[in-house]
Amino acid sequence: MRIILFIAGLLFLLMKAEAGPDRYELRTFPSKTVNLQPLFAWWKTVSGTANVPIDLTDIDTNKLDLISNLWLELPPRPLPDWVNISAGEGDIVVVGALWKVNAVIMPAPNMTKRETIYLRHPPVKEIQDYKTARATYASLMDAQAKDMATEQFWESNIQAEAEAIQPTNDPATSTISPTTIAQMRILQRDSIAAISNINYLHAQTQSRDAAVASANTYLSVFPDKNVYRLDHFALHTDVRIDGIEVYDLGTAPGLTY
Repeated sequence: MRIILFIAGLLFLLMKAEAGPDRYELRTFPSKTVNLQPLFAWWKTVSGTANVPIDLTDIDTNKLDLISNLWLELPPRPLPDWVNISAGEGDIVVVGALWKVNAVIMPAPNMTKRETIYLRHPPVKEIQDYKTARATYASLMDAQAKDMATEQFWESNIQAEAEAIQPTNDPATSTISPTTIAQMRILQRDSIAAISNINYLHAQTQSRDAAVASANTYLSVFPDKNVYRLDHFALHTDVRIDGIEVYDLGTAPGLTY
């Protein structure tokens, strides 16, 4: 029951935040709340253009004109200090209240650079929920597989017992031999036990089906059901720690707490 309630809670969050980086539109900071919806809309519009991908990581002066011209072709960009950051689970290191991330930074669609950053207000709630859902899903699927295997074991045992019975009639009296009668009684007893056990196991697997489907639905909003991937818009703060730039997600229910 606790697993089902947990998954129900995740689905409630899922209804408020669908797949992709354009979620958690309201981000709260100590002195203000920022609505990212205009940025989300701009990003979606620009993503539909056929721009050539540009890697800004090791950009040289020969490409500056190209980048400048590309920016001029785009619609006016809201919230210019916000960028998309993404990284795999293995590219994240927890450093106190911050995350140190080997990230891909996108100031606009098709513009990327690779950079190690610090992330303030990291999505600890989201990654905790993801990991819990991932473990829950794996546990449920393991239990389903074990119960199905046990069902098959009981069924095969009864089938083997039935096939082992060799009805032998006495030609003189046309009666079944005592040995066969004994075997049939054992089969009847074992069949009753097997049916009871199989029905119980089947009920168990059916009761888990909803939780399995819910966990699978929650995990499906992420790029990978097995590995967490950070993919959010963050504020470029112009702050550095030991020369490393700091970005900030702000806070939002279901994301950071």
